Amino acid sequence: MIQNKQTHLFIQVAETIKTRIDAGEYKTGDFLPAYKDIADELGISMITVRKAMDILANEGRVILKQGVRTRVAEPTEGPVEIEINKCYRHWVETAKGKKQKHKIELLDRMVVDCPPQIGKILRLAPGEQVERFRRVFSLQDKPIIYLINYARPEFMSRIPTNDLLSESFIESFQRHAGIKIEEMEQRIQAITTDIDLGKILKLNFGAPLIFVQNSYLAAKYIPVAITYMYYHGEHFVCTIKRTLT
Repeated sequence: MIQNKQTHLFIQVAETIKTRIDAGEYKTGDFLPAYKDIADELGISMITVRKAMDILANEGRVILKQGVRTRVAEPTEGPVEIEINKCYRHWVETAKGKKQKHKIELLDRMVVDCPPQIGKILRLAPGEQVERFRRVFSLQDKPIIYLINYARPEFMSRIPTNDLLSESFIESFQRHAGIKIEEMEQRIQAITTDIDLGKILKLNFGAPLIFVQNSYLAAKYIPVAITYMYYHGEHFVCTIKRTLT
């Protein structure tokens, strides 16, 4: 098996098995090949196969049972579709799920030294600070979205924390900071989970994530705030819908 040095081998094996399950090569209820057969096929060790199966079991993709070969589990609900060409509110409501009970956990809210990439977008000088607001959305106690908001402290400090936890950031920001957002620039990227993100979203290193960066522009296209959103790759898929005329 060709190894990608940036991702642990057992994660590559887990992703390979998932792809085979999704493609129908291994069907629901089927027994997977013996660990030794998988190890021989991929040119890896039995320990690597076991680690991969532990990942798949934790994700609910396979069923592990002592003394019995591993079986493909019943499929769960498919990923939630988020239309890229829709408005920000649509993104938030779709992600949270209007009919699903979600929980919001406040991680922290503090003034920090501005990260270089944030300072570049907000046009801040080196050494300036921003206020950072971090929270996690969970469904059935499983973290699915990690959000970080950045803005100048003189703007962000006007917003009550309770409002930030009960409505969208952009709504709270405009009302309390007194700044009308004229435009939003959005950047979407497929990334993999690193160690820090893995701890927050309870994911294994290398798991897929959808990263979305929203830059909010006021009058004269002046950037005033930024949102980072990390969507659980297993729960969401981005779509674009266009009418052809």
